[in-house]
Amino acid sequence: MGGFFRKVAGAFVYLDDEAEDAKPAPDAGELEGMSRDANELIRQLGGTHEPTPAAAPQDAPADAAHAAPQISAMDMLADQVFAAAGIADGPNSAQRVLKIIAGLAMFPREQQVVMVRAMDSADEGWSEREVLDDARRRQSALRSHVQTIEAEKTQRLQSVAQRIEQTQARGQRRLDDIDQQIAELQKLRQEAVAVTTTALAELEQERRQTEEVSERARRGITAVVNALSELITFFTGGEARPVGKS
Repeated sequence: MGGFFRKVAGAFVYLDDEAEDAKPAPDAGELEGMSRDANELIRQLGGTHEPTPAAAPQDAPADAAHAAPQISAMDMLADQVFAAAGIADGPNSAQRVLKIIAGLAMFPREQQVVMVRAMDSADEGWSEREVLDDARRRQSALRSHVQTIEAEKTQRLQSVAQRIEQTQARGQRRLDDIDQQIAELQKLRQEAVAVTTTALAELEQERRQTEEVSERARRGITAVVNALSELITFFTGGEARPVGKS
């Protein structure tokens, strides 16, 4: 690789004067976007450390301990897609070249092309044609993976839609139960109001009857008291005051 970087340096010096007038230098915002895109590309190509899968429980069967963990198609990086497709990352790997190009993201496209092609001259084990063949294989694998992602998305969305429908049905049944309970409580309330009204009417009637009976009893007793007063007056010749009169 030492020869490659010497070629890169030569290509940069060769193109520096021409590119300087051809294209203005990117501003801070463009540089930030380029850096972000380059970092994401490197991450997709396996440039970041991946966490080690959790170990299987000690009481798990031996074959389960060595089984590969299941991973969603949506969670797979491009590097994992290549590995699953059996595409190796060798000297003529387009994946390796993409990482190099990502590291040259701050240079103009023309300089990037010359810098990378310098590798073909500096390294006999590297061939641009074989890199392109490898790139097409990887591109085909990724396009197939995109279809897998779409299929997984469709399956997940169908599952979500089914759960939404089930949730709505459960909620509606719950609301129907509550409405039924409310209707029953309203009926019980009406019955309670009717019972209370009837009981109050009976008590009011009993109160009036009590007053009427009390009044009749008082008048009857008063009449006898007055009669006795008149009898006393009859025999004594004095005046007796009738009960209930002033």
